[in-house]
Amino acid sequence: MCDNCLFYEEYSFIPTPRGKHLLIMRGYTYSQMKLTNNYYCSKKQSGNCKARVRLDESGNIVSANYDHTHPPPTYMQTQSGQSSKMPILISSKRRYHTY
Repeated sequence: MCDNCLFYEEYSFIPTPRGKHLLIMRGYTYSQMKLTNNYYCSKKQSGNCKARVRLDESGNIVSANYDHTHPPPTYMQTQSGQSSKMPILISSKRRYHTY
């Protein structure tokens, strides 16, 4: 256990088509800032979201801001492990996933 850690929170990494990884936590995606252990919300640029997560060298969460300005994105993971955004159409209170 980490003495400086904020708390224990489960997260995972998924590969992107560009060869990088996204941190997935609480249904939201975070992109890595350069080669650091700092991650920012994937909607930072387009949605002006300020949510961030910082990990230590062991992968423990040492600081986090989970205040997102948007709902979580929807992704699907293929059998090869690649991820892609899955658009959702909502019409007459029904959801349709497009493939």
